[in-house]
Amino acid sequence: MIAQKGGAETLSGTFMAFASLAYQKCIKDKESGKVLIDEGNSYSAYAIEVYIMTVTALEAFINEVISSLHGKQVERVPVEIFEDMDLKNKYYYFPLLYWGKTFNKNESLYADFSCLIKVRNCFVHYKMDPEEERRYYKHLNNKKLLLTSVSSFTGKVSNAKAALWAYNTTCDMAHKLIEFGDDRTKIHWGSMLSNFTKISDSVDVIRNTETGKTVHGIHIIG
Repeated sequence: MIAQKGGAETLSGTFMAFASLAYQKCIKDKESGKVLIDEGNSYSAYAIEVYIMTVTALEAFINEVISSLHGKQVERVPVEIFEDMDLKNKYYYFPLLYWGKTFNKNESLYADFSCLIKVRNCFVHYKMDPEEERRYYKHLNNKKLLLTSVSSFTGKVSNAKAALWAYNTTCDMAHKLIEFGDDRTKIHWGSMLSNFTKISDSVDVIRNTETGKTVHGIHIIG
């Protein structure tokens, strides 16, 4: 398995590394000058990969946490109840049942998380349902994450800014989940969170003097 540079080797970390590489490709698309540029944003099909990999990373991460705590926490909470639970409910009920704290459904982070899952599902389980798309179109539009000059919803969300939003929302969700935990959980999973390091919206483009090739470096927040 691979993980973020300096991060721990976990399955969730591997998925985040793939998401990071896909985002870098979004930036390269923009700099190529060969894709649609829309009010500072840019079209990139690689955003789809970011959506898929980040949601997959979130699912892997919470399953890793649940597996590590099984038998060490409250025995009256059987791990089996989470096996068939959808991802959105798993992130809400797992910390609530184990630690007595959980996400506020009215806060922006949980709303972003919920929307991210729907966007990912839009590509993975494509059903051509305009009504379903309209349910979260407004949320993304308010954040200015849609391309305005593209007609289809899948085209509108295939862009660099939305990909960055997806990546950083995933990082925030992972950190918040562990924040709910007890001291033992925070100590054990603290190093794993290096795989969930947010990316800023600025990018360095560095010329390698030896090869003459352009190297794209992403600023890390933290």
